[in-house]
Amino acid sequence: MIDGREQMIVNAFSSSYYFYQLLSYNYQLISMHTIHLHKLMFFAFHGLHEEEKIIGNDFELNVDVAFNTEEPVADLKQTINYVTVYEIIKKRMAIATPLLETIAEDMAALIYQLDARVQFISINIIKINVPINNFSGTVGITYKKKY
Repeated sequence: MIDGREQMIVNAFSSSYYFYQLLSYNYQLISMHTIHLHKLMFFAFHGLHEEEKIIGNDFELNVDVAFNTEEPVADLKQTINYVTVYEIIKKRMAIATPLLETIAEDMAALIYQLDARVQFISINIIKINVPINNFSGTVGITYKKKY
């Protein structure tokens, strides 16, 4: 957080090299951790096509949550509990939704509500069995949000 004196400096040098040096200095005072939940597998009924709503599909998720820390993390209260994040993901994946983009945006909003220290969230959702004729591979989306 920039105080009044620092704000005056920012205003005076906002279009110069010194402004960026000041910002770099302030960011160095903040430590950041990232929790990763990768290769999460779910079966769900997401999709626009009727067959996807009936037979379902396998999905793989990769979620990263970066958050500020002011001191070394030695206790669960000082970090973001990945079990809580997993429960949010699991509950949201259970709600059939046409677009993966909507699911990712909803998840990010719910995860952000957990802790004001969250600075960045990345959610990657991969649809394993794509209902496209003669298609071999996967499709998916990645949603990234900086707070």
